[in-house]
Amino acid sequence: MAIVMVSDAGTDTVEQYDQIINQLDEAGYGNPQGRLSHTAALKDNGSYFVVDVWESAEDLERFAQVLVPLIEAVGGVAPDLKISPLHSMINGR
Repeated sequence: MAIVMVSDAGTDTVEQYDQIINQLDEAGYGNPQGRLSHTAALKDNGSYFVVDVWESAEDLERFAQVLVPLIEAVGGVAPDLKISPLHSMINGR
């Protein structure tokens, strides 16, 4: 079952996010199996939040095993996740 994941990075910085994205790309995880979409948005405090759509919770869990150590390595904190079943997804043109 497809899921939507909303991840609040708390007070982690956009610079940390960019560093992690680069590291994921370099390690071959820039487009992980099962992730259908990824969006990061800025918050007023200079941090960010992420909204992903995944094919399954298991795909997200596998990716988290790679992601969380990278977050911690740049001084970030594991994000607060909200996971919900996907009801509808409409793609742009």
